[in-house]
Amino acid sequence: MLHRHASTSTASPTRNVPVPRGITFCPNVTPRSPRRYVISVFSGSPFNVTGDCDAAWPGNSPTEIDLVGSPKKLGNKSGYWYDPFAFAEVFDPNSPGDCRKSLGNSGFNNLRGPGVFNWDFGLFRDFAITERIHIQFRAEAFNFTNTPHFANPDNSIGDANSIDQRTGRVIDPGPFMTLSNGVTDLAREGIDERQFRFGLRIQF
Repeated sequence: MLHRHASTSTASPTRNVPVPRGITFCPNVTPRSPRRYVISVFSGSPFNVTGDCDAAWPGNSPTEIDLVGSPKKLGNKSGYWYDPFAFAEVFDPNSPGDCRKSLGNSGFNNLRGPGVFNWDFGLFRDFAITERIHIQFRAEAFNFTNTPHFANPDNSIGDANSIDQRTGRVIDPGPFMTLSNGVTDLAREGIDERQFRFGLRIQF
């Protein structure tokens, strides 16, 4: 079985921004303006749909799900990340509502969740008042582009509002396959929207 691995890319350079011509400061103040930013790009993490039927193997009970055609990624355009009607419970058509004694045809981690693009930006202005006294003004922006970082969608077909008891196919998906699991944790205590922070540091 082949597994696709998530792609990750992070850039975090630091640059000194020159002071524009024509701007003067006090004779004893020497400015310096470092600029720092961190750009992180992650592909979506893999996941698979789970259901109410399982193989009931000793010590291992993998869930069984059938695919109806090829799942199409909708990208939340209709409120659903993947087409929720492309999945079905593994029900026995001769005994509606009962699980079929066989594995489903859906693979493990065969779907991808939303990716992440994040840009944290900071501008620092250093002032040397004397040889020993320095002042630094800091302006920082987190999630500078205000891009949402959605977590993987609801992947439990059991959360659908209505399932055909004979075919196992979804009739009313409800929250199934919606991006209702919050946001990806980027170590900000669940705060995902753009934030600005300003600070003043005195070193002596």
